[in-house]
Amino acid sequence: MSSSTRILDKIRKKIPSRNALLFWGSAASLVGYYQYNKRQCKNTILQYSKIASEIANQPCGPLDNPRKVVVILTNQPGEYNLYKTREYWTKYVLPIFVAGALDYDLVEIRNTSFDQENQSSSDVGVGVMEGKVHEYVVSSVFSELRAAIELKYPHVKNARIAAESPSATPISQSIETSPEDLPLIPQKEHKLNDFIAIGRNSYAETLNGLSEGLFSNLDLTIQKPQPPSPENSSLEILETNPSNSTHIDISSTSIIDPISPNQDILLSDTAHLSSANTQESSTIEYEKYKSSIDFPIPSIGYLPFFCYSGWSSIPIRIYNFFNDTKNTTYYSQQALNIVLDSKRPFVKSSDFNLGSDEETMNGWSNKHAEFVVSQKLSDNILIYDTC
Repeated sequence: MSSSTRILDKIRKKIPSRNALLFWGSAASLVGYYQYNKRQCKNTILQYSKIASEIANQPCGPLDNPRKVVVILTNQPGEYNLYKTREYWTKYVLPIFVAGALDYDLVEIRNTSFDQENQSSSDVGVGVMEGKVHEYVVSSVFSELRAAIELKYPHVKNARIAAESPSATPISQSIETSPEDLPLIPQKEHKLNDFIAIGRNSYAETLNGLSEGLFSNLDLTIQKPQPPSPENSSLEILETNPSNSTHIDISSTSIIDPISPNQDILLSDTAHLSSANTQESSTIEYEKYKSSIDFPIPSIGYLPFFCYSGWSSIPIRIYNFFNDTKNTTYYSQQALNIVLDSKRPFVKSSDFNLGSDEETMNGWSNKHAEFVVSQKLSDNILIYDTC
């Protein structure tokens, strides 16, 4: 055997096998394609962020207030936590909002309650129209509307304070000051910021909450606190002065019977329940002042989110892991439209169907979003042109 043949044999032994070459070649291709996709997504975000930054660089007038929106994060149908919604927000939407200097309040609401220990695969359609977002929006609308009315009509605020704590002194009578002594503090303008809903389920609940909050009765019923009953007050005297025998004749003997130490608690609870049943309430009338205040209807924005869940969605999730450029472009464009304040009138024939494709996802389990929206709201509200 010649020396050249021996050298070739040594080189051939050091070359990896065919299977090893196939493995490392495939791994290198996947890693390279993932890095390429990651770079393309980053460039897409930078492209839309550059457009949004042009809005941030525009000068603001001395009397202009900066825009602010309320972003509602909630678990998507079929999900028990907010992980995927947070990931969607931080990956696609947040960079555009930051580049456009759009101020926001982030509200996280878990739209379902469940027991992790008793969780089973039979729990289908969780998080669909369960009302947590609806309740939050209604509460926000009521709070701002009542605050705006109290600002214009101070006697309404005094009535509420008096009903909540009768011993409190009304604000207008608490301190006697002349107008010259009052500090020049600008009054806060009470208004609702625009709501941004992620996903069709949150979009439907936000619209329903706005309709109920803006066009339902605004009156507030407050239960008046009752003074302590004679039985409770005598019991308190006995507890503070156990050695004073003069109080024994005043109070009921059954309350201080040493043979049954729990009897005084029983009678005290009975007196509390009887007073709760006869407790008086006070109604603060806000509704009659609602039409006299200038309270603009907030706009609503819908951000589509196709949340893939379940074992059957694993192939498409793997595909999106290596090829997410399309989703990045689509979702970032919707976020940019919100930064650019691109709005249009609400169209009932089409806007109630926004995101209806999401209902085909596994998490919905053949359930559907339900809209209960006032005609006044649908005729006057503006919606961000995201779809």
